[in-house]
Amino acid sequence: NFVLWGGDIARMESTQVAQMIHARQYPCFCVLLPASLDEVRVIGAVQGEVHVDAAISLLAACFEEMESHRAEIVARSAQHVEDRNLREQQDRE
Repeated sequence: NFVLWGGDIARMESTQVAQMIHARQYPCFCVLLPASLDEVRVIGAVQGEVHVDAAISLLAACFEEMESHRAEIVARSAQHVEDRNLREQQDRE
C-alpha cells in the first residue's frame, strides 16, 4: 500500500516535510518509510522534473525494501507475542 501526499511549499506543513526529507528541487517525489514515531527514512527520490516512467521505476525499486521492512515488523511482532506467552506460561508454573 502507498499513501500519496502532496503539499504546497508555501504552506508551513509542506515546508517542514520538505526540510525533513531534504528536498532540494521541486517537485519532489519520494518514497518514505517510518523509522519511528517522529522520523521517516527516504528510500528513494526523484526531484525536479518528474516523469511518469521515473516515478514508476522509483516505486518498483523501493517495493522490495518496503516488503523487507514489513517482514521485519511482522517478525518482531510475532517474537513479542511468543515472548509474552512464554512469560505467562512461566508465571503459571
